[in-house]
Amino acid sequence: LVEFIAAEIYEGKLRSGVSEEDRPVLPGFPWPDPAVPLAFVEMGPSSVEQTEGDSKMNRLEAEKVLDILEVVLDAGGCKVA
Repeated sequence: LVEFIAAEIYEGKLRSGVSEEDRPVLPGFPWPDPAVPLAFVEMGPSSVEQTEGDSKMNRLEAEKVLDILEVVLDAGGCKVA
């Protein structure tokens, strides 16, 4: 995904500051493909985006991120600094 964006949008000028080795798959999350540390999480039809002025928010998405973070932290693969 990063390579595509760098090539197509930034004409190859954008470089990631984090190497693949420094982005290990974190335990606790059910990765669809552990060789590819990228996942899209389906939220379902009850997930609704709300707007307030220029801001947007989605409470169900935020709660899902917190749930995933808690599972990953409980698994011990990531430490809070």
